[in-house]
Amino acid sequence: MTQQQGETDRESSSSKVLDDRTTLSLPLEGAPTETIKPDALRLASLYDSPTSLHFPTSDELAHTLQNLRVLAKEGDEHNDDIPDIRITDFIGAGGMGQVHGAVQTSLQREIAIKRLNPDRKGDHAEKGMLREAFLLGRLEHPAIPPVHLIGRDQEGRSVIVMKKIGGRPWSEHLTDVNGDSSRRQLISQLHIFITVGNAAAFAHSRGIIHRDIKPANVMVDDFGEVYLIDWGLAMELEKDGTCDPLGYAGTPAYSAPEMITPNASLSARTDIYLLGAMLHEVLTGQPRHLGDTVPDVLERAMVSEPCEYDPEVPPTLASICNRATAADPEERFSDAQGLIDEVEQYITFMDAIDEAEEGRLMLDQLRIMTSDPT
Repeated sequence: MTQQQGETDRESSSSKVLDDRTTLSLPLEGAPTETIKPDALRLASLYDSPTSLHFPTSDELAHTLQNLRVLAKEGDEHNDDIPDIRITDFIGAGGMGQVHGAVQTSLQREIAIKRLNPDRKGDHAEKGMLREAFLLGRLEHPAIPPVHLIGRDQEGRSVIVMKKIGGRPWSEHLTDVNGDSSRRQLISQLHIFITVGNAAAFAHSRGIIHRDIKPANVMVDDFGEVYLIDWGLAMELEKDGTCDPLGYAGTPAYSAPEMITPNASLSARTDIYLLGAMLHEVLTGQPRHLGDTVPDVLERAMVSEPCEYDPEVPPTLASICNRATAADPEERFSDAQGLIDEVEQYITFMDAIDEAEEGRLMLDQLRIMTSDPT
């Protein structure tokens, strides 16, 4: 079989999956780079697969929901029966939840409150948000936002009380430096990438995958703190290191083939693909999969051909990207640490080149200073 025939067969296979069984319930405009939550995009056979989210159990979540106490109140409304968390301002919203700024008055500190969107009601949605809180509670890491408390607001909606994260999404920083191909700028972005990779590696060591790693889900502040945020799609892995998703969820422009393939299991190597797709954007300024519509982008994601990078992209990093985003999970790095190590080795190599160049310049200067003027 020729390479061209193989590519045609793969594209034909992906089209069969996406043609008749893809139903969208969200606008196409902008969707390829936005997170798609479960039930927004339905691939019929995927929804026949059982979910592996077994921690905590449904009964445990139901019991937790029944016993949540009121923690937060809106604005300056006075109510001595409600503890000291006061919701102050709106920060942002996604497909499932919204985040507000708040003040814990007893400690005089700013915090964040996450709660469901008003149109997301019912035990299923609330259990999903609490599951996120339980999973985050297991991930004590400097680059993962800590959860302080879970409870309810005055309206009865479940809330997660979290650290308030400052700064801007990494995607905005990448836009700002787009076109700056300096070595210093690249190394700076690679250090951010390594921090995110370490957060993912830590989660994997706790048996959890993120499923939506992308620059827009990384926050970078002015003091160098980096956080991998939005763990609403996170799943717990089974003992064999895999999990079966309830349906497609993620961001099409970064998705790994197995996230789209019917009845395919996910693993830590799925997150490795997402890390590779994110590194691709660092190097090129564009998401890994491009297209005008969600089906177009998903078809490209399913085929996931190796990229031919422009000459200005360092070959070592291009090779790392293509290995991390291989269509076959077995051809990717075996774990996130292996990917991180490769990027760190590249930085070390570049630092050595810089030091050698600096040493050469100093030696030339010394020769000039000590040369005989006669």
